[in-house]
Amino acid sequence: MRTDTARNSMLLALVAAVTLLVGGIGLALWREQYLDQQDLLLKPHLDTLRTSYADTLEMFRLAASAEVHSQMDRPEILALITHALDSGTTDLTPLQNRLRNALTQTYQRIQDWGGDRLQINLADGRILLSIHQPAAPEGQQMAASPSPRLTPVEKRTVDGLEVGRDGVSYRCVFPLT
Repeated sequence: MRTDTARNSMLLALVAAVTLLVGGIGLALWREQYLDQQDLLLKPHLDTLRTSYADTLEMFRLAASAEVHSQMDRPEILALITHALDSGTTDLTPLQNRLRNALTQTYQRIQDWGGDRLQINLADGRILLSIHQPAAPEGQQMAASPSPRLTPVEKRTVDGLEVGRDGVSYRCVFPLT
């Protein structure tokens, strides 16, 4: 009788182990299928989000570029920049103040679009004007960007979004030499 009880206990333990094993395998297969199905359902949404994000960045770049280009083509702005180029290394503070006042609305629009800096570089690498949020540093990071170095070499306007430690900025460097 003890052997029957021991045998029944062993058989019950074996059945329980097999049931747990089959249940575990079934659960693993179901989980794998669930994750695959979830990936199939999420993939189009993630692709749409990526495309929307890229399109939003491109729209911001185009809007900021059009705004800055239209403002830079104003005769008073071009005169100030030309005067800055002709002045060489003399004190540019009065010119910078006049430029800052003339471009305040443009900077406000760029801020409304999510940017935090409007920077004007001369083709010789000097930063003529940098308007930014008070908390943003004037910074070596923005000065180390490739835009000011590419403009004199390629003889074309270089513009685009730059992502730095202090946020997203739009930079447009004009070849004025």
